Amino acid sequence: MGVAYSVKGMGETHHERIILPVRPAVAWVETSGVKRGQESGVRSQESGVGGNPFEKYSEKVYDSPVGQYESALRWLAEYPHGCLEQTSSRMFPLIGAGGILASVSPAGPDIVSSGVRRVESMVRSTDFVMWPDCNYAPWDPEVSLYAAHFLVEAEKNGYALNRLARDRVFSFLKRWAMSTNDTVSAYACHTLALAGKPEKDRMLRLYDASTNLTLLSRTRLARAFALTGDRRRAETLLAANVAPSSVKDASFAVLALLDVDPDDSRILPLASYLDRQRDRERLSWGTTGDNAHALLAIGAYYRHHPAKTGEKFVVWHKLSLPKPRDVRDESRGISIVRRYLTPEGGEADLSKLSLGEMLIAELALKVDDTRELSDLVLEDLFPACFEPVHGALDAIERKHDWVMRSDARDDRMLVFSKRFTLAKGEEATFRYPVRVVSAGDYILPGPSVEAMYHPELHARRAPDRISVKR
Repeated sequence: MGVAYSVKGMGETHHERIILPVRPAVAWVETSGVKRGQESGVRSQESGVGGNPFEKYSEKVYDSPVGQYESALRWLAEYPHGCLEQTSSRMFPLIGAGGILASVSPAGPDIVSSGVRRVESMVRSTDFVMWPDCNYAPWDPEVSLYAAHFLVEAEKNGYALNRLARDRVFSFLKRWAMSTNDTVSAYACHTLALAGKPEKDRMLRLYDASTNLTLLSRTRLARAFALTGDRRRAETLLAANVAPSSVKDASFAVLALLDVDPDDSRILPLASYLDRQRDRERLSWGTTGDNAHALLAIGAYYRHHPAKTGEKFVVWHKLSLPKPRDVRDESRGISIVRRYLTPEGGEADLSKLSLGEMLIAELALKVDDTRELSDLVLEDLFPACFEPVHGALDAIERKHDWVMRSDARDDRMLVFSKRFTLAKGEEATFRYPVRVVSAGDYILPGPSVEAMYHPELHARRAPDRISVKR
């Protein structure tokens, strides 16, 4: 929304236009697709659909099949959170395979450098941490290994690393290579070989016990041997079944097979498997990690088999904004409820709010059955009449053992969870203060929760309305 004004005086006239960001009360619905066709009759555009400001449509024409992955790259570039894994995943496809996919990404050229710096800021003396402003190491060592893999690949592609961070990362990798956990050890050996510093003795011990390795560890170890020139052992590790059960399995299988024999007949079926895992509504994979791993494999494939130009690929992207009254409560395995309390702990009456009043927002989670949860993100959008009370956030008594970090922004509260167990019938709650700052009638957006790496586990509440009197 823009506000324009003019001022005249003393023989002068001043004109200015101020752009005010306006956030809708409900989330945009995103869909994407690819059309094949000739260039004639196809044009790039970005506009409202039929003059409707609540729908946005754009399309772009590519003369290479690589263009059809723009939607997944866009999804990564616009992902709103930035933990260790998400930052690494956002940048990784842009440097993988010599940057083949960077040409179709909406991200700018400087984003990789800023991403490398952010990941470096999460390096500590003994491990990575999940966010620059917290001291929690990833509960899954795979995340730390993945971040180390990203930094090594970034350095190979010309992005200089901070010396202290670099030394620590290689110290981590050497320690992890000696882990008694074969999955950890195989990934560390893979990344050290990629950096030209292979732990050959450990690789040989893993090779001798390869019948106990998962497909993922075998493909990583095979790639380590291929990178060190030992093609025979790499081929032996890949001779067994390479039928994947996840995007990550298929990605590393493709990377290993390409390093051993780019014309191996198993590569195309694996690429087809990756394509079938895409969400057909958005043409991207379900999580940041799956997007990055799939795109790394696809980029590596096109590095060995350059894409043929000529055929036109039209990538379209559409955003639709539902009407608040059409949004319904939704709960898949987890539920979320929000209450507003008075500072004394009583239930606040949302029909009798007053300007300047302070409230305590309480978000409560429940699950259908007792289960272990991790990497939840709770998003609570403020109505235009609320703002967080930053100075009072630490003064509120909280029992939030399950919370890794919270982020009070101007228009929303974000809460990120640790790994924790929630029993059926119990609640995990989070409280924070807000102040009523504007009078009028407003839409009250509903809160939502999602497991970032298991998006099928999610819930949201429908919007409501509130009124504030002077």
